[in-house]
Amino acid sequence: MRATLAALGLRHHQASVVQQDSASLRGQLKKVRHLVQVTPVEE
Repeated sequence: MRATLAALGLRHHQASVVQQDSASLRGQLKKVRHLVQVTPVEE
């Protein structure tokens, strides 16, 4: 799980990142969904 969080760009506690939606990103988020909060960004 730590490696997945690092791959997502979450390096520190309460960090936030913005990434493009993709199938691989959704798969990573599915593995750590109990640790992260996902919100859509208005463009």
